[in-house]
Amino acid sequence: MESTVQTVEEKATEISSSEMSLLRESKSQENQRCASIFYNVLSQEIKNGPLDSDSSEDFKYDEFILSFKNPKHAILAQKLKYSRFFKCEEILLFETHNRNRHILDFMNVSFPSQANGLYICSSNVSRLARSTYFAALIKISSKVICNAEFGSFLFNSSQLKRLMAAYRHVKSLSLKYCKLSIPSVPDFSRALRNCQIKSIDLLGSGGSCSSDWANHFDEFDHLIQGLASSKDLKLNLRSITIYNCGIELNKAQEIFRQNQLVEVQIIG
Repeated sequence: MESTVQTVEEKATEISSSEMSLLRESKSQENQRCASIFYNVLSQEIKNGPLDSDSSEDFKYDEFILSFKNPKHAILAQKLKYSRFFKCEEILLFETHNRNRHILDFMNVSFPSQANGLYICSSNVSRLARSTYFAALIKISSKVICNAEFGSFLFNSSQLKRLMAAYRHVKSLSLKYCKLSIPSVPDFSRALRNCQIKSIDLLGSGGSCSSDWANHFDEFDHLIQGLASSKDLKLNLRSITIYNCGIELNKAQEIFRQNQLVEVQIIG
């Protein structure tokens, strides 16, 4: 009986080792494919040539920029479809809009296995339809490690809560020149449990062309009250940037004081 059990365990070990070997081989081939695609499409924009065919290391790209006014970048996104085995320091996605299928495919099926920073910006204030970019941004959130920045988008209160919940593990969250619709106080007490965010940048999001907090100060007040409802966010948050937000510093300080956020630095 003992011999039979040992034989079964040995076979299981052999199968496991074989599966791991196949996975490593597949990953190595995928790394090489990614490297070749990058080099062939962007040979004039990157310094390093393709990886050696024997390389088993993950393909790493320091700064991956997709601007969809650049035809080469659109081709690159299309060719990288289903290629997930590469890591990236920073991913910058510019000139996005809800009808661009290439960038949606990239986020849904080809986003890197890991990226330290994600920066995505629309060419104008765009509404993130649930069926397009918004769902994709939530899906890839776990792969973004340190910094997440969203520029020139429109978020309603429900979307803002869901977005912050999805990216609550990053150190820095930026919502720049976004239009935030916050007609009532959002409850972040459950959504931001285990929140690690240390800095929030709202550059321009309160400006006259965005949320217009100078004339809708109550919405800024609602936002701060909502953020303060999260014990973990209050514990970790160190700074909030409100440059070009139409908010006087003394008024902001008073709102922060009322919500027990006096240790949070207000920049702007």
